[in-house]
This record gives sequence, structure tokens and C-alpha cells, in this order.
Amino acid sequence: MPKPIAPTKMSAMKTLYAAFEALIENNGELPRKELIEKITQKVTFENWELERYESNGQLKWLTIFLFYSIDCLKAGWITKNKGIWYITDQGRSAYKLGKEQLLEKAGIAYREWRTSNGKIKDTHTEETEDIDVTDTQIQQATIDELTAQANEGIGKYLDTIDEYIFQDLCAALIRVMGYHIDFIAPRGKDGGIDIVAYKDPLGFEKPRLKIQVKKRIETNKNNTDEIKILKSVLHKGEDIGIFITGSTFTKDARTFARLSDIHIKLIDRTDLIELWKSNYSRLTDAEKLLLPLQPIYFLGSND
Repeated sequence: MPKPIAPTKMSAMKTLYAAFEALIENNGELPRKELIEKITQKVTFENWELERYESNGQLKWLTIFLFYSIDCLKAGWITKNKGIWYITDQGRSAYKLGKEQLLEKAGIAYREWRTSNGKIKDTHTEETEDIDVTDTQIQQATIDELTAQANEGIGKYLDTIDEYIFQDLCAALIRVMGYHIDFIAPRGKDGGIDIVAYKDPLGFEKPRLKIQVKKRIETNKNNTDEIKILKSVLHKGEDIGIFITGSTFTKDARTFARLSDIHIKLIDRTDLIELWKSNYSRLTDAEKLLLPLQPIYFLGSND
């Protein structure tokens, strides 16, 4: 007689499968927050799954999902980058295995990874009735979740600020990255280019940066037209175009920028937050006030 499946594994089985399904339905990628929302729409939870772990305060189903999602990462079925989850071609194939086989094969891949990296302890076995939320694996998943929540909080703050403060924030970021600001568009009618910057103080060195700043762009339709407008004012060999937004770009817009014969860099909300964090210590005190941050440190691991 086969052993009954532990409740935590039943939970992982249905949430992981729902996550794979949601990613496939959305062109292979979703922001973490949207992915979690779609899982809750697809899955019916038991009462105990909606309780919270005392050790980390998270919903039990979410902690379990994040815990077992690391198996899928090590299997090469999903990837995560700056808060965006992606499903790989191997992940699409794994989805066809069904819920139970998907979880089982992911667990095998994770154990193989631990063995190949000299890790002896197995963090979950067939007999596991619960997960140890102090384990290194769930510790990392929890840190990832808290980091994502922090970025969401920063993003919400960006939504509230004035569009010209947002423009000044972008100019401060370009300056601290080593460029000399030559022009910032004044308040008034939108005239296209919002910031012009050079590599040297006098503007002799090429290329010149022409930057379009838009706090929000429509994400429910193709925003390629916005990028085409920027490209129309760029001169090949002399200019690099940068489009900065506090929202996101469509896949078509990213493809257009990537294939453009004139270099165009797209910086969305996630990229902007990461760049601001990585350059924060070098900003002036006045610039830091445009988007103030407070670093918090967590215990790391040797894995």
C-alpha cells in the first residue's frame, strides 16, 4: 500500500502546479505578486494552510510553496530575476508530468544538487509531515519573500510621488552613475526628451544620453509606440536612448528596444529600484530624500 502523502507535500503539489500553469498562461513570466494572486485564484486551500507559522509570520501555504519552489529552481524549471518569475522550456515539459510527478522529480533534482555540492542533510523526505522553517532552504525563501515585499513597498511609494520629483530622482540616478546632467525638462507641456546627459562636463565625448521619463505607462496595451517616439529623436552613433518608467514594459516593447539599430535601454520599476539601492550610498543627502531607504540585515548562510 502506498504511503499517504504528507499534508505539506499535498499543499506544495497543488500550489507549484498552479504556479507553472499561471506562468504558461502568461507568456512564461509573471511578477511575484501577480503569480501569488493567480495561485490563490486557482487553488482551494484547507483551513490549516491559511494559518500562519509563528516563526516567520507567513501563511503556511505560502511558506510551503516558497520552500518547495527552490527544488524547481535547482531543477532548472523556473528562474527568478528581480522579482519576476520565469518558466523554462524544461519547466513546460515538467508541467506535463502532472502534479505528483512534478513535485517528485523536482525533489530528486534538488537532492542531486545538494549531493553534488557536498550538502549532506536532506531538508525534506517522503516522511516529512512538516517543514523546518529554520532550515537554510526556507530561510533563503523567507528572505526572498521579504525582499520582494520591501520592493513592493518602494514601488507603492513611487506611485505616490509627483511626476517631476520622479524625474529628479531619475536625473540623480544618472548623475551618481557617472554622467553629467546637461538638461532636465522644466515643468510644463511634455516635450519628449526629459533628461540629456554626457560622459564629460563639456559634452565632447560620445555617446550622449537622451532620456525619456514617464512615471506610468499603459501596461494593458502595447507600449511600443512610446519607444518609437524616443527612437525618432536619436541619432545613430551619437545618442543612446534610455526610457525610464515607474511601471513596466510589455514584451513587444522590450523586443522592439532589443532589436533596434540604435541602442535603447529600458529601465522599468524593478530595474530602477535595484539601481537606486546599489547606488544609494553615493547619493547626496538631498538626493536620498527623493526616495529614502533603510537597509535591514538578515542572517545569511554558507550554502
